[in-house]
Amino acid sequence: MARNNAFTVFIVDDDSKFTTMCQHYMDKNSVYNLDIHAFATGEDCLAKMDELKPEVVVLDYYFDAVDEGAKNGMAVLDEIKAKHPTTHVVMISAQDNMETAIETVRRGATDYIIKSDTAIMFTQLTTDKILREKAAALAFRNYRRGVKVLIIVMSLFILGLVGFLVAVTVFRLKI
Repeated sequence: MARNNAFTVFIVDDDSKFTTMCQHYMDKNSVYNLDIHAFATGEDCLAKMDELKPEVVVLDYYFDAVDEGAKNGMAVLDEIKAKHPTTHVVMISAQDNMETAIETVRRGATDYIIKSDTAIMFTQLTTDKILREKAAALAFRNYRRGVKVLIIVMSLFILGLVGFLVAVTVFRLKI
């Protein structure tokens, strides 16, 4: 997680209108505190992965508006999953193609959203679902850690009590 217990989310799309609207919508409607970073190319996103460690990357399928030589979304997805396997990637594309959607999920995307009038809303809902699962897993790990500490403290108390009773018995001390 990033600053102030915020979840870090990357929005990677060469359509600046989409990234601005998506960022604004997610900031306003997410139930989580989000630290959102927008990138126009997959290369820019990949350059910041190690530094910012996003929990979720919303990734466009095509990057040709800004740089015709840019990596496409599938190449970026492959690199993210190879180096950051726990990062969730939500692929977003104007392609309404079932084969493309299946291929992105097969290669590690958590979901595939078709760009439409409701794409930004679905992106926010999907991101919140992913973050809810991450928050629940973190809470469970913290709970287990607390239980382990409690067991250790109780064990030490019982050992101390047993040691005290042994000392009283051996040395016939009066309590």
